[in-house]
Amino acid sequence: MTEIDLRRVRLAWEAQSQSRRADIWRRAKARTRSGDRNRLMQQSRSRLAAWANDFASGRTGTPEDASWIDIDRLDARAAAVPAVLDAVAAIIAGDGLEIDDRSFLSAPFASGHRAPAADRPLRRRRPMRGRRRRAPADDTPV
Repeated sequence: MTEIDLRRVRLAWEAQSQSRRADIWRRAKARTRSGDRNRLMQQSRSRLAAWANDFASGRTGTPEDASWIDIDRLDARAAAVPAVLDAVAAIIAGDGLEIDDRSFLSAPFASGHRAPAADRPLRRRRPMRGRRRRAPADDTPV
């Protein structure tokens, strides 16, 4: 996913109901509290943290050589972490959650997602070049 995609995921995540998310997370935590599911959640959290903080992926050099592009990529990853963690919880909790709850947690990644209006690029009209066509004096179609 590109930085723009990750930021769109974050915007979609922020647009969701926080109270509903908290209720779903209580059930997901209860489901993943023991055994293999707990181990999977811990591994997922540590891998997600490593991904979000992975300065070196896709580039060479040291952190002192970081460009604004590198910093922007890391910021976009960090912004997407809560949404990714929600999707991971939906998968690991699995049948312990209702289908609607799993869909809610993974909704920011749904295909065909449209960004909120503030994030959509504005469409600009192209300036007209040359002369405008004039309609004929009679009623004949152009």
